[in-house]
Amino acid sequence: SMRTQFLLPVVITLLTSCMEGPTTTSSHGPASDAAARTNAVAFWEANAAVYWNEVARNMVAGNRSPAPFAVRAYAIVSVAQYNAAVSAEKDKVRNDHSSVRAAIAAASVVALSYLYPARGPELETLLDDFLDSPAPPSERHTAQAAGEAIGRAVAQQVVTRAQSDGLFAPGTLPV
Repeated sequence: SMRTQFLLPVVITLLTSCMEGPTTTSSHGPASDAAARTNAVAFWEANAAVYWNEVARNMVAGNRSPAPFAVRAYAIVSVAQYNAAVSAEKDKVRNDHSSVRAAIAAASVVALSYLYPARGPELETLLDDFLDSPAPPSERHTAQAAGEAIGRAVAQQVVTRAQSDGLFAPGTLPV
């Protein structure tokens, strides 16, 4: 069924993301200095999803989000990342493909901005820093602007679906 097709990747992603070890990088809002953010980007640049999942975990912890909200947040971010990566892989711009790294990053920012609207400007700054950092040597697809556009568009579809799926709104719990 359609629900199973949607939930299976979410469950698999959540289970695998829970297996990552603890992290030491944190983002404590606009007061964080640019050097710390740049170092974090350099450390995680080999895998955009890992970096942005860490950002999501830090936001959940920093905002003391309740467990049901946190699970939903991780699911929304993970589905947006996955769908953005698949779409970027399929997209071709002239002789190059859209950057999967940029697509994942932009999708993460859109999803997290929906979940934590007050943190939107900070997330956009993190995105700029991330995209300005050197891509890892393994990055095959370099059309960064196209990847970012795809990531934003795909994540907006995920957010639109989340807004109308009948579950609680960001920042609230069902009664």
